[in-house]
Amino acid sequence: MAEQGAILLEVVLALALFVLAATIITGGLSSAANEVRRLHLQLHAQNLAATVLAELQMGILPGDAGGPNQFDPPFQAWSWQTTVGPINELVAATNSIQKVEVTIRHQTEPTVMRLTQFVPLAGNGTATTPAAPSGGS
Repeated sequence: MAEQGAILLEVVLALALFVLAATIITGGLSSAANEVRRLHLQLHAQNLAATVLAELQMGILPGDAGGPNQFDPPFQAWSWQTTVGPINELVAATNSIQKVEVTIRHQTEPTVMRLTQFVPLAGNGTATTPAAPSGGS
């Protein structure tokens, strides 16, 4: 009878250790999956911010776009906004460089990305953007 009790105790102890190990492994996998999702969203936001900034520099988007503006599908869950201003208010009158900040936000996930670049000013005080291509061939 004592041997049967010892075997039962061993089985219960082994089962408890298995459940504990499974709980720890499942928690680690869940945490890793959440981190991968967060990193994926951050990388996507960085790519979108670089795209908006490049489109501003090429003149595809107006320099004073403001926002928030929605992206076209398939990126409709993301929005972007631009802020244009002097590098420093104290040297705004003498500075020939302007700060352009692009902010990307996801509507449902808590993801925000800001990308800032300094752009030279044109003679009229606005950020320089290349001329739009002409329609003729």
